[in-house]
Amino acid sequence: MVQRLNNDNEQLRKDLNEVDSSRLQYENRIALMSQEIERLNGVLRGKLQELKEAELKLQRAGGESNETKQRLAMLSGENEDLKLRLLEWSQKLEV
Repeated sequence: MVQRLNNDNEQLRKDLNEVDSSRLQYENRIALMSQEIERLNGVLRGKLQELKEAELKLQRAGGESNETKQRLAMLSGENEDLKLRLLEWSQKLEV
């Protein structure tokens, strides 16, 4: 009976050591995965910042584009006005 209990006790110790070893392996994996998650979060934060900067540049470019279009329309109108004046002057000079 004592021998059987000793054998059971020894088997339980072996099982406990195996479980403890497995636990340590899982803890190491979890630590590695946590580090990788943190690294990827950092990469993601950087990419999000790049995206925000790109969106801001695009908005600025869009604003500049609209301003440029408005300026071109104004200049085109001024150009047409100057053409008409020039035509009027040339007609007056011909008379």
